[in-house]
Formats: sequence, structure tokens, C-alpha cells
Amino acid sequence: MLQGTFETLSLPEVLGLLASSRKSGALRLESGPVSGVIHLEDGHCRAVETGEQRGALTNGSSLLARLVDVCFAVTRQETGAFRFAAEETAPWVCDEPVELSDALVEVDRLLKQWREILRVIPSMDCRPRLLEALDADEIVLDRERWALLVGIDGRRTVRELVQRAARPVLDVCHALLELVEAGAVGVLDPAVASPPPKPVDPPVVAAPVTAPPVNPASLVNPAPPVSPAPAVSPAPAVDDVEHPAPAPAPEHLNGAASNGAGVNGKVSANGAATEPEAEPEAGAVGAPQGEAGGEISADDGPDAPDKGAFLRLFSGLRDS
Repeated sequence: MLQGTFETLSLPEVLGLLASSRKSGALRLESGPVSGVIHLEDGHCRAVETGEQRGALTNGSSLLARLVDVCFAVTRQETGAFRFAAEETAPWVCDEPVELSDALVEVDRLLKQWREILRVIPSMDCRPRLLEALDADEIVLDRERWALLVGIDGRRTVRELVQRAARPVLDVCHALLELVEAGAVGVLDPAVASPPPKPVDPPVVAAPVTAPPVNPASLVNPAPPVSPAPAVSPAPAVDDVEHPAPAPAPEHLNGAASNGAGVNGKVSANGAATEPEAEPEAGAVGAPQGEAGGEISADDGPDAPDKGAFLRLFSGLRDS
């Protein structure tokens, strides 16, 4: 088993190694959209098949053309891989074997032409289009070039035109190159033909509003409603407060007894005069008598009793 990539060994190097060692088996090639298998016998090519070209060939020239096509298609790709199986046999065998070195010489010649084409048609994904005016006075088209010209619609790529023509890629590209040089066809670069789409800003999604979690205990025993606080009445002004009348001083008792109460009027504890009671009979017990037999007042001269004796007298009159 021999396998690897074309970055390690190129296709001409792999074919030269198999031819010099006179190997027999199947060499499978995978390179992008291109795939094929080359069957060898003693270092010579006896059969070739690709995804588009299948079936037995009976002459060496047809087998050489098919071998050159598959090798040229593989070498045009940037990357690829190969695998050689020595035990795999061919489904059919051509009567005339083909030397691998002859195919390599032809592939090298085609690659030089391909580099000239790449200066005008840089990629197989380019889209040719017809121009409105010719640079040359006239052009001559054969049947194959006419079929190629009517297939150019500005949407088909070079690869699609090659598949539509069912001809070798190099022949189609040569015909396109002549039309471009004559000014009948222009070539659009793939990046210009199909610009990348503009990025679309993602829609702005508002964050979902989530309700606060509900305590299950509050559903069973809900909290009592909160009653509003009672209104607080403003404090009254200092001038609006009713102040109680101050108690009269004891010395005011004389004045209170003399203002309308007379000598026989009684004086209350706050010094106010009260209604006079009936005079007790002479000689009654508990009625203190003066020298004239009247009641003792608070203003009976300098020899009158003091304020304490007067208050005790007043208590005795109240109890009686």
C-alpha cells in the first residue's frame, strides 16, 4: 500500500516512481471535484476511468487522451491525495498499453498553456458575459465556438460551460480566450459576480420580566391587611392652652372677706366668700366668742390669732 498527498509527492513524481519500479495495481486519485483511477501493469497504463469517462477503450491513442485528461485535471487542483493498491485488478484492459512518460510530457505542455489562460481566466468559477461592442472589426466562428458563444449568459461559470460543451477543458478555455482577446466576451471575477451578503443585525429581544417567587406559606396563611396609621392631630398652640387660675395667696383672704362678705361671712379654702350662715345662738358650743360675743375675723387688730390659728378655726367650723 502506497498513499499520501500531493503536497508530499506531486503526481508526476508518483507516476515516475511507479513506472520505474514496474508496479501493477490501481492508482486512485482524489483532488477536489476530480476523481479517477489508473490501472497499471508492469509500469504501463492499461485502463483509465473517471467519474465522467467510463467504458473500455480499444486503441492506445484514446487511452492516452483519457490519461492526459485525468492527470491534467488533478494537477490543476491546489490539494489532493493518492492511494495505490497492488492487489486491485482492472475491470477491462486496453489492447495497446500506454507509457506513463508520454502522458507526463503532454501534461507538462498543457500546464504551460494553462498558465497563459490563467492570466485572463483566473478561475473556473469566473462568469463570462457578452460585451456590447467589439474591439475587432469582425470575428469568424466555427460550429463549436458558436455553441460556446450562445451558452454565455452571464450566469454560467467556466466550469459549467465546459460541462455543457462536453469537450476538454483546455479546448473550451482556448476558445474563450480568443473571444476575450477579440473583445466579444468579458470575464467577471467570482468575488465581483457574487458579492458576499451583508451581515444582518440580530433582532433586539427584550429581557423577559419575571415575577418574584411566591412563598407557598403566604398562600395558606395570608398576612393580615395593614390598617392605615391614625392621623395625628397637630399640637395646640401655646396661646390656645387653658391655664388654671392660680390659687390666691393666703394674704388675699382678708380682702376676699371684706369684699361683699361682711364680718359674718365665711371664707372658703381658696379665699372666696360664701353665703353667710345663720348666726349660732349665744353660748353655743364650738362657737368661739369675742369680747362682744361675735365671731373672730382675720382683721381683729394686732392681738388677733395668727394664720395657723385661723385655719384651725376654719376647720372646726367646717366639721360642725
